[in-house]
Amino acid sequence: MRVEFLRPRQLAPVVIVRTKHYLELARSTATILHEIDPKLKTNDDRTGWRYEGFFFEAQDEHGNA
Repeated sequence: MRVEFLRPRQLAPVVIVRTKHYLELARSTATILHEIDPKLKTNDDRTGWRYEGFFFEAQDEHGNA
């Protein structure tokens, strides 16, 4: 796994996961995304996020996206 932080206006992580366990990753994706960027309880979807945005990429064991 590689995590890289870009600086558009705020931090925006780049997360690239490499796996041969495709189904397990698919089932875990929502949890992973929530861990990367949890949302605080607000009534506005524009607020409460840790990051401005992020990039999440899943690759197979050969590095193919």
